Amino acid sequence: MGGMSVTPDGCPVDLYLELPAAGEPEVIHGAIPPGAAVLELGCGTGRMTHPLLALGHSVVAVDESAETLAHVRGAETVCARIDELQLDRRGPAVGVRGPPGGR
Repeated sequence: MGGMSVTPDGCPVDLYLELPAAGEPEVIHGAIPPGAAVLELGCGTGRMTHPLLALGHSVVAVDESAETLAHVRGAETVCARIDELQLDRRGPAVGVRGPPGGR
């Protein structure tokens, strides 16, 4: 892939950085209370994270790739596989999972 950054599981980081969110953050925002905490599973480079932050939500962004998480700004990030995720807190949150194989 000539110079393109790719994660060990084959995700093209540079491509994901260019993909805009397609309205999903606005749908989520409209369905949850203002300022609700969001747990985003499989956040990748922050395609949905950043718009959710801009809409006033706090976000815990989870991804197994430290390389993609390095592009997430303004959210708490957790580098972990979803099936191995252990958070040391409880409370109201909205879980968001990207499409399988998507970032």
